[in-house]
Amino acid sequence: MRTHPIGTALAAAAATLTVVGVALASHPAAAAGGAAAAAASAPQAVAPRAVVAAGPPAPTGTLVGSWQFDGPAGSTSEPDSSGTGNTATPDPRHPGVSWGRWEPTSDSGYAHFADGILQTPNSATLVPGDRDIRVDVRVRVTNGAKGNNIIQKGTSTDTSGFWKIETTYYITRCRFLGAQGSARLQSHAVINDGRWHTITCTKTASAADLWVDGALEDHQDVVVGANTNTTDGVSIGGKTINGSVSPDDELGGDLDYATYRLG
Repeated sequence: MRTHPIGTALAAAAATLTVVGVALASHPAAAAGGAAAAAASAPQAVAPRAVVAAGPPAPTGTLVGSWQFDGPAGSTSEPDSSGTGNTATPDPRHPGVSWGRWEPTSDSGYAHFADGILQTPNSATLVPGDRDIRVDVRVRVTNGAKGNNIIQKGTSTDTSGFWKIETTYYITRCRFLGAQGSARLQSHAVINDGRWHTITCTKTASAADLWVDGALEDHQDVVVGANTNTTDGVSIGGKTINGSVSPDDELGGDLDYATYRLG
């Protein structure tokens, strides 16, 4: 291979500089000065930002709903693997839910929602009362800034109580309503970016928290009180109000799993 003259000249210059550098470094005064200069130019340590916790706390309480979306293509319902029998079925007016898709990084299936809503029947096992609430989902939203109701029980008009996880204007929110108050939490992290995200919403007797991808995004010290809503089951991918589907809040994207715990 032919060597370019400029390359030969540069190599020679580099060799000369290396020899000079070794000679200078071997001189005691130069070595001391070099060490001082290196110390002065080294990046100064910056105290890390305080971390509240490395991810949400370990799940506790009773698993009352677990929808894993591992069904094959052509499935017509989403079974509840928690053992409480809260199977979710498509709303006949909005059946656009399809199963049989594979997400290799989580080694599981997922369902795609496009104008589709799943609903469970009303069940006493789903009523929180005054117990703690925890809801976890893994979701991928693909419809930009449009509102997406991911999962909820009831609506904000249900004075007996409700909870929900939604995305709106690129972020996610979770809300709780009970007999003594309400909580509205929202993230700083962008959710509507076409990537998978894990979201955890929790409510205890004195606080509510929102976690996204293991980071605590919002916290409120609040007493929400008992949620005694016995009218509604759990709705996944959208919502109904007085039996009518709300057309502007349907999820456009994918769900890998959704779990619901009480206690």
